[in-house]
Parts: sequence; C-alpha cells; structure tokens
Amino acid sequence: MPPPDPRQAWRPLPAQQAPSRTRTTPDRELRHRALAALVFGMLALIGLLGLGTDLRKGIWALIFSATVGLAACVIGITAVAKARRTGAYRPRGAIGGIVLGALAALLSVPLLIFYLMFPRQLEDYVTCASQAQTSAQFQACINVLTRSAHVGALGHVAANPPTGSVSPGRAAPTVRPRAVPVAPPDRTPARPSPTGP
Repeated sequence: MPPPDPRQAWRPLPAQQAPSRTRTTPDRELRHRALAALVFGMLALIGLLGLGTDLRKGIWALIFSATVGLAACVIGITAVAKARRTGAYRPRGAIGGIVLGALAALLSVPLLIFYLMFPRQLEDYVTCASQAQTSAQFQACINVLTRSAHVGALGHVAANPPTGSVSPGRAAPTVRPRAVPVAPPDRTPARPSPTGP
C-alpha cells in the first residue's frame, strides 16, 4: 500500500455547530415585571420632586424615592435574569427601570444621610434660603450651611472619638475646631506733629 498523499490526508474537520437556541418573545409575566420596574423607576424619580422647603415632607419623599428606586432595580434585574435563563429576549422596559431606579436611589440615599447627620443645620439653611431675595444672600446661606455642617461634623468626632487609636491607659484626645486668625488692631504710634520754631 502506497503512503497517503499528505495533501489529501489533511482535511479540516467540519465545525461543530452548537445547537442554536432560538430566542423567544418574553412571556407575559416577564413583560409585566419589566413594565413594573419601569413604572417604579419613574415614580422614584418623580418622588424626588417632592423635595421643597418643608423638610418633614422632604424626608418622606427621600425615603419613598430610595425604597421605590431599589424595588425598581430588583424587579428589573430579576426580569432580565429570568429572560436570560429561559432564553427569551430581554423584556422592554427592564433596563430603563433599572437605570431610573438606580438613579433615584443614588440621589436620594446621600441626601437622606446628609439630613440625618445635620438636621438642625439643614433646617437653618432652608429657613435662610426661603428668606433670601438676592443671589448674594442665597450664597451667604450656602456658606453658613457649609460652615455649620463642618463644625457639626467636628463636634460629632469630638463626642465620638475613634476607639482603636487610644491605648487603654490614656484618655481620648479631644478635637477642637480651628480658630480663625483675627488680624490685630492697627497700633502704629501716632507721629508727633512737627512744631516749628
């Protein structure tokens, strides 16, 4: 038997084709879940419009927006995950609900934390800003808020010092706000008036 011709011996193997899963349209439950995520995301953003000069209502609006925004994210993510598991197309509105819900939660949670840390300072700011009539007065209200929040944060640190940095036999160091340097009064000696002969 003659040796095989090397050119004919090598042939590329036919590519194994993976069984193509045909995607199906999402079932009714997935479409409703995606629609619910989108509606919840919109409601969460609309809830942020409830912020105003009344801080009590504003707190409830922030809590509502954070809760409904997180619910929109969870419902949208579960709709996308189930569509991927079942081989269905991603239902319309799921990604929109996730994005809107995450945006509302990312806006409302830091504002809520800020209010819980500095409630008195924020109430003073809202009162000042509602009475401001010029942009200079409004800027002065912002400056007062930042200064009072800074001092309030320093007071919070002084009241609750870090526990890991103090040895058992020593007292905790106190943190005091920095003193603002004040220029000394002008005390140049007065020149004697020239008296001539």
